[in-house]
Amino acid sequence: MNIAALDSVLKHPHNRWSTIGLNYDVVNQFGGVSLSNGLDEEPVMHFEDLPASILYKIQGMTDFKNSYSFDGKLAYTSLRWVSLASIEYSQLSFSGNRLLYRNANLSAERGLGFINCGVVTKIGWQELNNAKGFGAKIGLQKSYTRNFDKKSLSAMYLGVDFGYYFHYTTYSVYTQGFILRNTSLRLNYGRIDYFNFFSIGLQYTFNR
Repeated sequence: MNIAALDSVLKHPHNRWSTIGLNYDVVNQFGGVSLSNGLDEEPVMHFEDLPASILYKIQGMTDFKNSYSFDGKLAYTSLRWVSLASIEYSQLSFSGNRLLYRNANLSAERGLGFINCGVVTKIGWQELNNAKGFGAKIGLQKSYTRNFDKKSLSAMYLGVDFGYYFHYTTYSVYTQGFILRNTSLRLNYGRIDYFNFFSIGLQYTFNR
């Protein structure tokens, strides 16, 4: 991963940042755009370098026919016992797979020094076609670092989570890292019951 590029993005901590992304789901063949102020990049930032205490991300995807998805996430970074707390809503509708999925959850992330990674917990409500109910997720998220000019900067991160919602289970594996100057690559594989998703995203982060 391009550590020099990452350092150039993070060396002005008082600037306001924006991230624009292009995303494509290979399995379901639909794509879209995302907009945030650094929420996906937060795991590779030092705490003091975060551009704001409130982070957000909105995203939409479609095949321009009868399938679409959208989601929004709002996070807060200035709590004492957790590094990141968030609220999220998402919805998917795939006509070809006869899938209607809604999800609303609260999540908290806390770093654990003895295993050197973060633990993410989520509780919320999900609806998958006719199955509805509360459930929970738990996941691990690990940042990988390299030394650059006597600094230790995160080059990428990898995460995995598992959820149980009584009628079905969910899991996902994801990773993101900077590959070019200010440009990061995000890969995400997820499974909800027997529905599969695999998205590829390119995200450009800039000062504004």
